[in-house]
Amino acid sequence: MGGCASNSLLPETEHRSLETEMLRLEVELLSHNSATLVLQDWCRSHGISVPSSLVAEPLEKSLKPPSKEVLAWLRATPETDIHHRRVALRCGPVVLSIADNWFRADALSPAMLNTLATTREPFGTVVKPLGFQRQLLHLRPLWIPDRNLNVPTYPLPAFLFEISAVLKNQAGDPFSVVIERYTRDVLPLGADPSKKSW
Repeated sequence: MGGCASNSLLPETEHRSLETEMLRLEVELLSHNSATLVLQDWCRSHGISVPSSLVAEPLEKSLKPPSKEVLAWLRATPETDIHHRRVALRCGPVVLSIADNWFRADALSPAMLNTLATTREPFGTVVKPLGFQRQLLHLRPLWIPDRNLNVPTYPLPAFLFEISAVLKNQAGDPFSVVIERYTRDVLPLGADPSKKSW
């Protein structure tokens, strides 16, 4: 992230509005099973882009090995085939989050695996037939608003908060662990007006 050419300050009411919106999004994400549906509704209600459909743009094709914690949450053995998918979730041109997803290949149908490998469909859309539930593992704030009006609001950090969650099928078996980092562009006025990160 580079520096910002603008040193503009936001009024306290607008600064608090950013914080309020961020907390509202966190609540929505924590109270629903599908982050995909939450972000689609968020994009639509905030007029971020028209149309408001999401696409999952692949960022890396190489496998990022899962950590010991991820393997434990997936109840994986050394023989378990774990796939990795890293994407930028976009609403139009706006990147709302960067997501790393490790999932058990044996828990998905061949058609689902093919769709994930060959299209930009969000993971939540592809695995919707599994009737999954989402269990929070961690919520980590990456931005703590400073209400001191002597401090420039811009640039906000590229990422505002991080959510880790495990997805379980209807039988309660875990099949996916996701780590999602939500960008400043999810907020009105959140993006640095002089520089774009994506």
